[in-house]
Amino acid sequence: MADKWIEGASGVSAAAASARVVVATYEHKHGLDVRAFQSEQGALRWRMEIADRWWDDEFDDERPAAGDIGQAYFENIEGEFFNIHDVAVEVA
Repeated sequence: MADKWIEGASGVSAAAASARVVVATYEHKHGLDVRAFQSEQGALRWRMEIADRWWDDEFDDERPAAGDIGQAYFENIEGEFFNIHDVAVEVA
């Protein structure tokens, strides 16, 4: 399907003008990691990978189920934060 063009947008398609990405940030003691994803699912998968990697180093508790580990990790860890933002892609 062809994109519709926005009049006066100097060659920017409607699809590009309304494009969105999901930006995830992971703040930790060594700095800030930022990644962009096509969907929230990608960001949540990254959160789960982080939690799976660091759980045993940070907690003595039994690991939660794989689907819950990302949320549990960031709810219980001190000084680390994971945020997800849905943002528009700037095309100008």
